[in-house]
Amino acid sequence: MTANTQDDKQEHSVEFLLYNEKRLKNNFAELQKQHLLALQKLRATEQAHAVLQEQVNAIHGKIDAFRKGYLDLQKERDDLARTVAMLKAR
Repeated sequence: MTANTQDDKQEHSVEFLLYNEKRLKNNFAELQKQHLLALQKLRATEQAHAVLQEQVNAIHGKIDAFRKGYLDLQKERDDLARTVAMLKAR
């Protein structure tokens, strides 16, 4: 091999390595951007989940209050029915 051919190969290898390094840096930067976007989406999803959980808890509270009110009405109805039955029995 001549000295020029060896120098050309080395120069080509250096250019190729520099090109690959630049490509890898660009790919890494793009991956970092995508990672940050994914984290932002995750945070937004977590916040939305927290809001939804609060709404679900509020709905459950309303359901529990309704059930208690309904049970209280049933008890009051039963008490009235017993009172009416006792009055009729007299």
